[in-house]
Amino acid sequence: WTDLTYLLHKHHVSWRYYIFEGGEPDCEDDGAIYCKTKKQNAKTPGIWNPLPWFTTVRKNHQLKNIRSVRHFYWAAKHGTLPSVSWVIPNDKVSEHPPGLVSRGQAWVTGLVNAVMRGPNWKSTAIFLTWDDWGGFYDHVVPPVVDRNGYGLRVPGLVISPYARPGF
Repeated sequence: WTDLTYLLHKHHVSWRYYIFEGGEPDCEDDGAIYCKTKKQNAKTPGIWNPLPWFTTVRKNHQLKNIRSVRHFYWAAKHGTLPSVSWVIPNDKVSEHPPGLVSRGQAWVTGLVNAVMRGPNWKSTAIFLTWDDWGGFYDHVVPPVVDRNGYGLRVPGLVISPYARPGF
């Protein structure tokens, strides 16, 4: 399939994928809850940083768009955030078991606050989503299962100065 990073690059839309260095928040085996922690950073490909494996990211010289999360905070403060940003947690602030939901919530709040305090806020829309693992929020079996798995069945929020209820 065509990856989103290729489409952004093709249409000259700036993007960054920010990785919080530390351990990966999940096991490579989806069925495992506990496993040996695999290190992650902006340079190491893995299940939480698949972009170094993308042919288009490598061929289009986009590997530099994969950065440490500390660059996110700097860009938020100085108004240099790209048009599209992904921010990836590590195992200490992820809400994946056995992590604490409270740590994940606090970390995400800090990310949102960093954007809200910065000069990019007036033109920002933050799409906050969770993935489909863990059971902290998923109280029913999803109604449809297809070849790609369970699909989106999780909460999402839009945080923006121009988001209004009902729109």
